[in-house]
Amino acid sequence: MGSPRVLVVEDEALIAMDLVECLEELGLQVVGPLDRLDLALAAAKSESIDLALLDIDLNGRSAYPVADELRARRIPFAFVTGTDQENLQPPYEAHLSVSKPYSSHGIEQVVTSLLQRINVETAVSAKVD
Repeated sequence: MGSPRVLVVEDEALIAMDLVECLEELGLQVVGPLDRLDLALAAAKSESIDLALLDIDLNGRSAYPVADELRARRIPFAFVTGTDQENLQPPYEAHLSVSKPYSSHGIEQVVTSLLQRINVETAVSAKVD
């Protein structure tokens, strides 16, 4: 298996560039960044990705449909957002998130947590098979 592929959904160009740089430094392959809901939703449905980082507000449109699709595909994701944790909509109010402004260390911690979820699910699947 190659480097994990991470979908990045972010509408602010400077934040997107910073996030991509941070993820690439961690050795991840970045899909995106995507700044429109239609593009992000299409990628969530069809791209081969291992995890995702989503901004909730994409140019005034909610990215929750992208989160719904990722959840349906069992792809771990986290929100990277200026929205407070308690303001996340159900069923995502307790979902993994990192607040803007974030640090590279904060992104690394979230990515590590998401990658651990992948490893646990892979190990469980191997035992079931």
